This record gives sequence, C-alpha cells and structure tokens, in this order.
Amino acid sequence: MTTTLEQMTAFIVGDADDAALDHIIEAVNTRRRGDRLKAETVAAATVTKGATVELAKLSPAYLNGLKGIVGEVDRPRRGKPRATVTLDADSTDVLRYSGSRKFFVAPGVTNYDLHGVPLTCCVTVEVSAAE
Repeated sequence: MTTTLEQMTAFIVGDADDAALDHIIEAVNTRRRGDRLKAETVAAATVTKGATVELAKLSPAYLNGLKGIVGEVDRPRRGKPRATVTLDADSTDVLRYSGSRKFFVAPGVTNYDLHGVPLTCCVTVEVSAAE
C-alpha cells in the first residue's frame, strides 16, 4: 500500500508524536543533503570554463538572474568548487545600478569579474545564434 501526500500530511498534523516528528524531520534533512550533494556533483561536472551561465540561489538576491561566461573554475580538494564569472554588458549594468556597496562597477565598464561564485549557483544556459 502506498501512502499519499494527503495521508502523510494528515498524520503529521494530527497524529504524529514528538518522536515521529523528529524522525520525519531527520528524513527530510537527509533527503535535502542528498539533493544538495547531487546538485553540487552535477554542477561541478557541467560548469566548465567558457560556459555561459545564469546566476541563481545567491545571496544577495540582486545577483540572481545575472548572466556571464565562466572564466576560471577552482575545484579545491576541500570546500565547494567555485568560479569566476565575467558578467555580460547587460548584467554589468544591472550590478552597477543595484545600489550594492559590495560590488563597485565604475562608469564605462562593460564587463565585471564576479569571483567566488559557487558552481551550484551557476545554471548553464544555451546561447542563441542571434547573440
């Protein structure tokens, strides 16, 4: 017999004791850790130098949606693999006028190197022939 999402939700809301809730929370956390590890593995394999990427899941949020080309990829023995992303002209303008005090983009600069971007935050995008 398969348990439906509605049945599981009803159990959690109405019948689960503290021990059951702790067990469910641990199961969810384990699943999410596995999903993050899988995403990191896929990102590490697919994001390479020269790839066009869109930034996602970053904090500060104004970096999300910016696009650029991966310049360098650092895959340390320990820690998360990270990239330097050279933002395109449109994304550089967005960053320039974002009000950020962390990133200063001088007037007239058309590309900006964003260092230390986690590969898990780099989503590879297709480049159309028109670009």
